[in-house]
Amino acid sequence: MDLLRIARTPPVTIGPRASVLDAVELMSDSGAGAVVMVDAGKAIGIFTASDLLRRVVAKGRRLDVTPLAEVVTSPLTVAHADTACENALGLMVKNHIRHLPIVDESAHVRGMLSTRHLLRCMVDDLSQELLSLDSYHSADGIGG
Repeated sequence: MDLLRIARTPPVTIGPRASVLDAVELMSDSGAGAVVMVDAGKAIGIFTASDLLRRVVAKGRRLDVTPLAEVVTSPLTVAHADTACENALGLMVKNHIRHLPIVDESAHVRGMLSTRHLLRCMVDDLSQELLSLDSYHSADGIGG
């Protein structure tokens, strides 16, 4: 499956000179739980609501003067569009993350995958499989 089909596209991105406040405002305005820091279109870091709590608020840092580059998670864990859903979820579980940037071969960010996106897709797939099995088992016999 093409992960970009279920990921947020385009992803919410921000430049390396932004402040934490810039990122928080962008996340709030876009309804996103994370932003990808990019430089020349390439993913160089990620900032999440969890990072805001642990690295900024809990440390008493000011949002308006703290450079975002000081509190992003880098290096990134990323996936490619052709990564299988199960493998993407495995990466997220293994690395204890809830957001996974989707990048191309040149490290340009193309989408943002969340656990919510993956789980919704997997539940839809399982529901479809269940309906197919139910139809199969409830058929009247030979020829349906």
